[in-house]
Amino acid sequence: MALRGVATGKVSVPYRVSIVGIDPGLSATGIALIRQGKVELFTVRTRGKDIAERILHIADFARCLCSVRLDMLVIEHMQIYTQRKSKGDPNDLVNVALVEGAILASIPAEVYRLPKPAEWKGGIDKKIHHPRLKKHVYDLQGRVSEHAWDAFGLALYGVELWQHLYATKKR
Repeated sequence: MALRGVATGKVSVPYRVSIVGIDPGLSATGIALIRQGKVELFTVRTRGKDIAERILHIADFARCLCSVRLDMLVIEHMQIYTQRKSKGDPNDLVNVALVEGAILASIPAEVYRLPKPAEWKGGIDKKIHHPRLKKHVYDLQGRVSEHAWDAFGLALYGVELWQHLYATKKR
């Protein structure tokens, strides 16, 4: 297992919340942690033939990173597309679902959300979506992978959901 693309920066969020966004993958998993106006972006890369060992490495890293109770954990839930929209081997989704489940089982959070890609970013291509996400971070230091940018987008989606839940509770 290798940890790559560790980046830190600041983000403006209206509440003192701890929200993690995760873009799960078997070979690369993006993780974004928003806590008290700061953001940390990680990419966990795994290699090898033993799928179980790779999944456990990802879940262990996520658990260590999120050792304190989170307000919200947002993990992208994979979607099966029609054959003409599909990219890659559809059997890979089974392994990604295993990664998703292992992470869910290892991280305690107040609220869990599993949005499909269309729910949190619509049909927007990464080439357009990632530059939009970059506008939400300042003082960014370090390189950020596309997986970490997706995780950050999921975390921002979590912030929006948290605002909605918080505003609803206040009424």
